[in-house]
Amino acid sequence: MIHPTCHGLSITRRRAPVTSWWLALLVGAVALFPGLPAPADDAAPPVAPAMGDLPPLPPDLAFDLPPDIPGILAGLPVQEGGRVKPLATFARFALLRLNARTSLTVEAPGDAKARLDAMTWLCECLFFPRRAVTRPCFSVDVDEVITAMGLRAHDKKRDRYAYAELAAGRDQLLLLARAMSRKEPRERNWLERQVIRLAENLLFYESLIHFGDFARNPLDLRGLDAFASTTDTPGSVPLSRFLETAPAVLQALAGANTAGTSADQVRREVDTLFERLNQAYGNLPGSPAMGVFPPPPGDDKTWKHPLSLIESALRPGPPATDQALAELVRRWEALYTAADPAAFRQAAGDLVSATVSRAVALGAYGKIPLELRYYRMNLLMWAQWLFVLAFVAGAILWSFTSGRTGYWTAMALQVPPALLLAAAIATRCVIRGRPPVTTLYETILFTTLTAVILGWITEAIQRRRLTGILTALLGAVGLFVAGRYEAIEGVDTMPAVIAVLDTNFWLATHVTTVTIGYGAGLLAAALAHAHIFGALLFPRKRDAFGGLQRAIYGVVCFCLLFSLAGTVLGGIWASRSWGRFWGWDPKENGALMIVLWCLILLHARRGGFLAGWGMSLGAVMLGMIVAFSWWGVNALGVGLHSYGFTSGIWLNLAIFWGVELVVLAAGLGAAASMERRERLEQLASGGRA
Repeated sequence: MIHPTCHGLSITRRRAPVTSWWLALLVGAVALFPGLPAPADDAAPPVAPAMGDLPPLPPDLAFDLPPDIPGILAGLPVQEGGRVKPLATFARFALLRLNARTSLTVEAPGDAKARLDAMTWLCECLFFPRRAVTRPCFSVDVDEVITAMGLRAHDKKRDRYAYAELAAGRDQLLLLARAMSRKEPRERNWLERQVIRLAENLLFYESLIHFGDFARNPLDLRGLDAFASTTDTPGSVPLSRFLETAPAVLQALAGANTAGTSADQVRREVDTLFERLNQAYGNLPGSPAMGVFPPPPGDDKTWKHPLSLIESALRPGPPATDQALAELVRRWEALYTAADPAAFRQAAGDLVSATVSRAVALGAYGKIPLELRYYRMNLLMWAQWLFVLAFVAGAILWSFTSGRTGYWTAMALQVPPALLLAAAIATRCVIRGRPPVTTLYETILFTTLTAVILGWITEAIQRRRLTGILTALLGAVGLFVAGRYEAIEGVDTMPAVIAVLDTNFWLATHVTTVTIGYGAGLLAAALAHAHIFGALLFPRKRDAFGGLQRAIYGVVCFCLLFSLAGTVLGGIWASRSWGRFWGWDPKENGALMIVLWCLILLHARRGGFLAGWGMSLGAVMLGMIVAFSWWGVNALGVGLHSYGFTSGIWLNLAIFWGVELVVLAAGLGAAASMERRERLEQLASGGRA
């Protein structure tokens, strides 16, 4: 059976068309030679296997890999999503996509548990597929999906499943996903999105376990007379040898046709070759997970995958597959034909060295070592937990100490995680060669850093301790949200930049400035929450919490400044890129809403309409507006900013807005209660006087 393919959200049947395009390519190439007629209409290709006939799994290697192999292969350059990256990065996000984690917990001998890192897991998929399919790497959030597949779900509603468990319900899953994918993304409910996602993940996983078929399966050339003069061993040959001889075979077929050989005989040769190609490589994914062969110098920037090499080799004219690419294929084949661990280690080192050399010649390797170090250091994870430590320590020191030593200790604890966060952002800028904000994920990181730095500035001006403690909490929460977003999306967070976002000074300054405004608006909302809950939970310290209102006012002013500047810069960019300064696009409207609400708050305060708690309640509303501008308009999926579309976000936004409405109600109630209490105290003091 030939694997199904998945293009975006369009789930298709098993990849039967692959045989058709191979046949069309072969026959089309031969038909270019004079005198060879086109194939008859009734010349049907072999029938593709039925959808329910699962192909046999590729065999495992006969020996276990040495423990250093994942580390050796980690630096192998590959291309995925239009970007050249280390194989370790591909493995990390491949496992994150399926498992919602970057490591996998598996059963070990003696009822123990073992943890596989992403590279070890990927090596199992490539070299031990029969072992890999027993690993529970598919995270399923709701057991209704499993039931819909006709399978028995685990006892836990949310659990992880192995491919071997899901294979029996694969056909039913693909049928459901195909029907559901006909809907527009924003019209699908949560369960439908889960079904489609599991189907896509299943097909993606199959592309991994069959990725090495081109290197492990030889091509049977017995009975093909055209190959007799081009190879010393006319039996089964590896793909690398076929790539080298295919152009000569086409020339031989052309010569045979010119010499008067029967067209039927040439046709039989073509049909036989087609059948053998389908037998050997029919399970290769039609949409390969990654490109592993750097293109020839002067070619386009798209790296090659096995099917593209076969296609190039079968094109008429000069050989399209150079000897260097055939040699890289041969080095991949050496991995699967290695006789022992030592030979495998040598083959792995040779493959990495050869690929790196070619990538260096193309100028595509320079950032690979830095990216490897970036993910190995895990800066953001350390920053998150250090922010948590700083918050806990700061809360304890604020509660039980009053001297300067405790104050400066609490503030100093926030410096290391902030530096780690800044280093992570800077490293990502160097790796991508881009400004700090080009994706939604990066807006979370940059907004978090902005809120932390602005919180420090506010604390330095007021010295009330509360802002400093809250800053640490904001840092921890921001990085937690970044981690959750990365896990939910399951895609590379440093993708190739789409054309509309590529280069342009005004765009870089616009996005960065607006994101700073987001950070300021969220900091103002966080300070407002601290004021409201602090006054409710600690009424004796309400004066201390009330002092936050001045800080809220200052941060709102800062938010207005950067939101307005960012909006104007965005208009300049839009004028240069789209030919108009303003078009009432949803994203533009969201930015305008932030500016207008900040102006309303400041004018109302200036006019005396926001006395007491008014500024805090208004800042809570500001946080709700920032959330809509930041995330909500992306969920609309319309407008010129639809490249930032994020599916499945409405439920989370609705929960956030619902909680904020409760906070507003609590704040209004607390404000009314305290105002009544103050009046009673004034009356009581007047009566005593």
